Amino acid sequence: MDIGKTLLSRYKIVKKLGRGGFGCTYLANDTALPGNPHCVVKHLSPQNPNPKVFPIAKKLFDREARSLYRLGQHDRIPRLYAHFCQEEQFYLVQELIEGSDLSEEIKPDCKFSEEETTKLLREILEILSVIHKENIIHRDIKPSNIMRRKEDDKLVLIDFGLVKDLSASMDKKGSNTVKVGSNGYMPPEQSFGQPKLSSDVYAVGILAIQALTGIKAKELPKDYKNREIEWRELVKVSDGLADVLDKMVSYDYNARYQDASEALKDLITKLKLPNASPNTSSEDKIKQNKTKLPWIIVTVIAGLSVAGITGKFLLFPSYDSQLAQLKNYLEAEEWNRADKETDRVMLRAARNDLDIESLSNFSCKELQEIDTLWREYSGDRFGFSIQKNIYLEAGHELDEYSEEIYDRFSNTIHQGGIEGDNTIENNSVHRGYFPTLATVYSQDRALHSLAHWRILSRAEACGL
Repeated sequence: MDIGKTLLSRYKIVKKLGRGGFGCTYLANDTALPGNPHCVVKHLSPQNPNPKVFPIAKKLFDREARSLYRLGQHDRIPRLYAHFCQEEQFYLVQELIEGSDLSEEIKPDCKFSEEETTKLLREILEILSVIHKENIIHRDIKPSNIMRRKEDDKLVLIDFGLVKDLSASMDKKGSNTVKVGSNGYMPPEQSFGQPKLSSDVYAVGILAIQALTGIKAKELPKDYKNREIEWRELVKVSDGLADVLDKMVSYDYNARYQDASEALKDLITKLKLPNASPNTSSEDKIKQNKTKLPWIIVTVIAGLSVAGITGKFLLFPSYDSQLAQLKNYLEAEEWNRADKETDRVMLRAARNDLDIESLSNFSCKELQEIDTLWREYSGDRFGFSIQKNIYLEAGHELDEYSEEIYDRFSNTIHQGGIEGDNTIENNSVHRGYFPTLATVYSQDRALHSLAHWRILSRAEACGL
């Protein structure tokens, strides 16, 4: 990809960061946001020329992107800002983590103390526990895929193997069993294309032994009869830590801790560690860091009615807090409540001034976040991008507003009423019914129509 190229009329490629078997990674500027902040663009290029492979790959890509988006809600995993397909090429746009990776700390002949290793091991396992609770395997844990974030010195897990797995599934061989991982850190079952949650546990154990001994992962000695790692004679540590590491790197995956939570619990018990880690007080805090923020006082602009309150001081939650509430309603399939919460989220994102002009310049990032939640939890049934596609598929254009055309579109998606919240199972509500923007513009039908068209037009401009 050429340096200087702009994707989606938004992400301008600045330089290539690296290339791997899965494709290329680039540094880019997000030109839609103030200050053009940096982000990371991953380009996955299908190698299989068979035209039947592309729709399958697209479906896999969308599924894996949803997993990345869900994981990115955690503070120690990069956010997914966007995923899209352009000219039959696949792209992921993610948060840039500034800092250095652990390969700068874990070096040959540089040995960590037991205390340093325990602290490192605990922090990685706390992050991995969150991922494993989602039943997701990282598949490529190694020092270069763990960043120490510059702003707070905390560890962040990057470069999930599921992206590489997806890319490999699009290769010319078309194999469903794909070897993804790095030699030295990859246990036997993973090398045969059958990774498990305990495969990640193995990789973390190898990383910890590498830190303790100063020996490269691929060069750690093995017993060629039972194939176990022989490391205990290389460094003196407590029996408690040694026992935990031995179990983590067992050749037989059935003899290992089955997931990171199990390994973490035993580490804390055997080494008599405090329940609260100094860097991550608990795995729940990792989860909540991006969603629980303090409530703040704001003023609602006079003349704008939100839930029947006009021109008064309100105790109003922050944008991230409201987005988390929207996610809760969607997860529970409480569609009416989610619809009303969407209006509140958008109002907060627009600094409480959601007029027609602000809709034309609504933040692409925040619109993407709202839309992705709706699509994910409704199974691609609801969302602004779904509505936009329905509008365009009917042969309409979004470059000029027409009340007559909008009314036809509105009549299509609003066929049938809605009673209660659980409506997807019986399909009683038309695809594209939600979100409605009904709360903010409830008093003026003509204004509501124009506002809804504006946000669909904005969705098109943002590449949703």
